[in-house]
Amino acid sequence: MSTENGSVSELARKYRIDRQKSRSEVKPRSATGNQMSRVGVSVTQLDELIGVPGEEVIIPCHYPEEDTDPAQEVTWYIPETPHTCRSSLLNMWTQAEVADDRFSLVKFPHDVSLRIHEILTEDYQYYCCEVTTARRGRLLSKQITKLIIASTKNPSTIFVNQPAKTTVQEGDSVILNCSCNIDNPSIKREVVGLSAYWRVGNKTGPYAYHPHQEMVHPNYKERATLTGALDLFIEGVQMADNTSFYCFVVIKRHTKEDKYQDDIQYGTGTKLYIQANTKADQRNIITITCVTALIILILVIFGFICKKKRKCSDQQMDAIHDATDKGHDVLYEEMPYCVITGKDKIHYATLDQTKLKGGPKTRRPEKKENVEYADVVKTTS
Repeated sequence: MSTENGSVSELARKYRIDRQKSRSEVKPRSATGNQMSRVGVSVTQLDELIGVPGEEVIIPCHYPEEDTDPAQEVTWYIPETPHTCRSSLLNMWTQAEVADDRFSLVKFPHDVSLRIHEILTEDYQYYCCEVTTARRGRLLSKQITKLIIASTKNPSTIFVNQPAKTTVQEGDSVILNCSCNIDNPSIKREVVGLSAYWRVGNKTGPYAYHPHQEMVHPNYKERATLTGALDLFIEGVQMADNTSFYCFVVIKRHTKEDKYQDDIQYGTGTKLYIQANTKADQRNIITITCVTALIILILVIFGFICKKKRKCSDQQMDAIHDATDKGHDVLYEEMPYCVITGKDKIHYATLDQTKLKGGPKTRRPEKKENVEYADVVKTTS
């Protein structure tokens, strides 16, 4: 899709850059009296949220509790414009009571975010938070949140297209495509920007991508990001990603009445199929097989050596006994440091001085000493 002002990609990228710049330039609202007792202490909100009729939406509102103290009073307004916080009063809370069946605070007084149950198309408005504490007085939000509701009454000439399915191997990265078509020339001329959101599981599921990281599901933080104009890039897909992903597109329009209007449409979803990494499984099987074979080979070689050594020892002892029975002299090495001789059925062990060189430090016998060991072999008559 292209417009007189440029292509979808250019509009989307330009809007993202302008949006990030405007967020970085936001400063705390000026205040008088006891509204703000210290510069820089204020309430923060998001600039934009989206919702689908019937779902529950939480509009974040944070105040620096560590620099103040717990909230005593929380007030939510519905401003008519994004420039003035105090206008139409939504409700005021002084404790954790529920205002009605649809509006409540998440966890008063620590989390004063606004929870809206089963949102309606009429909830498409601006929302502003104000917190009152004992030490800091009234703390105004430095950002007003615009809640954009996807409506079935959106112009039928705006379409969001997604492929029905995409297959990828586990561990690889994937790009889920999303595009927007506007058939109405008059609407096309009014488009000044586009922004995208991605939700996972279903159209009211958690966010796989959101401009604000705090809104993204933990499984997709630092792993999913927007690429191109509206496409979703997921790095290192997991088996848990084997589900559907929905692309939401917010179309920013500057109407003939010199008003800014946001339309939102979403696609039918892309089912992501994850294939098991068979190559990795095969590598693991080969590695385990090789290691097992090596261990078995080592055990077989060790057992063969031990058996051969034992056999040689038995043969040597048999030879010694045979020679002794016949009255022959016997000379064999019994220990690394001993030489054994035998005659007339009496065996003598003499210490071999030459083999002590370089060996462990032991007391050496004097030159005139002659150390001998005798072993009497019992014979049968």
